[in-house]
This record gives sequence, C-alpha cells and structure tokens, in this order.
Amino acid sequence: MTRDDLQLFTTRFVETWERSDARALAMSYSDQATLHSPMFSKVIGRERIEKSFVDLFRAFDKWRITIDRMVIDTVGTSRVVVLTTSHANHVGELFGYPGTGRRFTAHSALILEFSDSLISTETRLYDFTGLLMQLGVLMAKGR
Repeated sequence: MTRDDLQLFTTRFVETWERSDARALAMSYSDQATLHSPMFSKVIGRERIEKSFVDLFRAFDKWRITIDRMVIDTVGTSRVVVLTTSHANHVGELFGYPGTGRRFTAHSALILEFSDSLISTETRLYDFTGLLMQLGVLMAKGR
C-alpha cells in the first residue's frame, strides 16, 4: 500500500469507528488478524474482532475520535501508528459494572500493520486504569 492508501484507510477506519459499525470495522481486518487490547486482551480472527467491537459499542456510545498524529511506514512493511484523542459515553455494562452515563477522554496509540490491504495486526495502547477512574469504577486513594 502507498502512503496515501494507508492514510486514507486509517482515516476511514476512524470514521467507521465513530459510526459504531462493528461489521464494517471487522471487514478492515484479514481473516486471521490479531488484535491486542488492554480491554479485550488478545483477539484472533475477524469474527472475534467483530464481536469485540459489538461489545465495545454496547458499553460505549457517541464516539468522537480526533487523529492527533499519524506516522506511516512503507519501507519493507505497511504500518501506521495513529495517535488519537477519543471521547465516548459509558452506557452499558463493562466488566460487570453497569453504565454510568459518564463521558470519558482517552489518549491512545493504535499500531496497525497491514497485509494484502487489510489490517493483519492491531495493537492498542491507552491508559486503561485512567479510563476506569474516569468512569468511577476505580478510585484513587488520597494522600
């Protein structure tokens, strides 16, 4: 994939995420893709990745994602690192905790590796503990 192809793919991927379209997002991955996520651990295969998005969108809605920076590597590979700021509402159960209605902000890095014009590996990096604190699931102990 060219640099322009990767940039367009990634921009559309984020736009699809904002629409909470789990099926369309899943079609961005190869059949045996691997997803690494603090929330879902390791997920293998397009079907399971789609289910992880369905679960994510049951817990959170009204996604707004800003692409802060995109780093594209086309030398010997096709890889994109996209830094984002995300906002969404906690509306459904998450790890046994009911939706709180709280809105959160999370800064993340998505590392997307491509094969045959589809995501073959995605690694999500974000402050999961900070997210849980914003939702009121975890409390920080005062000093």
